[in-house]
Amino acid sequence: VGLVRVAALPEYQVSREDSLALVKWTQANRVTIFEALTRVTEVDGLSEKGRNGLAKLGASRERMDQVELKPFQLAIAHGADAIMTAHMTVPALEPEEIPATVSPKVLTGLLRNELKFKGLIVTDAMDMQGLSKLFDGGEAGVRALLAGADVLLMPPDPGKTIDAVESAVKSGRLTTKRIDESLLRVLNAKARAGLFRSKLVDLNAVSDAINTPDDEKRAQDIADRAVTLVKNDAGVVPLANGRQSCLVNLVSSRITRLSLTFTREYSRRYPSARSVTVDATMPLAELDAAVGDTSRCSSIVVAGFAPVSTGRGTAALGGDLNSFVEKLTAGRVPVVMIALGNPYLLTAFPKVAAYLATFSTSTPSEIAAVKALS
Repeated sequence: VGLVRVAALPEYQVSREDSLALVKWTQANRVTIFEALTRVTEVDGLSEKGRNGLAKLGASRERMDQVELKPFQLAIAHGADAIMTAHMTVPALEPEEIPATVSPKVLTGLLRNELKFKGLIVTDAMDMQGLSKLFDGGEAGVRALLAGADVLLMPPDPGKTIDAVESAVKSGRLTTKRIDESLLRVLNAKARAGLFRSKLVDLNAVSDAINTPDDEKRAQDIADRAVTLVKNDAGVVPLANGRQSCLVNLVSSRITRLSLTFTREYSRRYPSARSVTVDATMPLAELDAAVGDTSRCSSIVVAGFAPVSTGRGTAALGGDLNSFVEKLTAGRVPVVMIALGNPYLLTAFPKVAAYLATFSTSTPSEIAAVKALS
């Protein structure tokens, strides 16, 4: 399964060639495309938080037609199999302050009627806080189906969701016609994937089909091209004197593999650079002591390893890490921040000199982030 998230930034446009190349590759390799609808990074006022805490895309419909919706239009025109929704509000499409996942105006009005999408509409995880704090699992499932979704991904309580859907059908709130429409799309998708010809997987052959050298090369290429330079005051990136830079890795726990590859690649590229890894369990005084004097650093590279779920709807790194980074940005040495995972970290640290986002904490993304600094 391929997951594509569109970063709609003034500095970054998803090219027509990239969109078409992705669609053609996934089709050739029998991979289903799941694209996160209007999922953007929280930069330059394009996205913000609404009163209910949901991420909000504040762009006008005119701008969306020119930027956010372009990749989807191209993907749909070239046969994308599935599109994933996002639990965010989009006032330009849905005036009611509800997630796009449960909005008929977005899923049916925009995707089905305007963009003429005929494939599967898959929800983002139904157990995510952006949705679950507004509706219980059963009600959220019913609303998503009413909005036009075909597949409910990861409901917090599957049994409760099934019961709620059955009750909605019995009461007439959901029609059998609506259920049958989604059923037909799911069956068609299974047929296109050949599941009716071969239902079982040969487990002994799995290792021969994944993690091949070609797969690893392709993964690295995707990670390299995904890195987005969001901010770069005074051209701090690429690093002018990386050998005298200081690297600070921020992780949530002392027991983690995150940052190991990044540190190794950074040290390989800048052998004399000083590096340290700190975590959210350390108090501020201990964080300061671990990093020490940074006045001789040509720049401070802060790598924040924050999976999207870590902040639970916020840009917090955990513990005293936010306060620690704020102290670093208040100094005279320029701070280059790399968000590995959650791209929303920039909103918490507006004083950083440069900001890069990888949108992932995977090993290829750690390697790509180091490449992007030089």
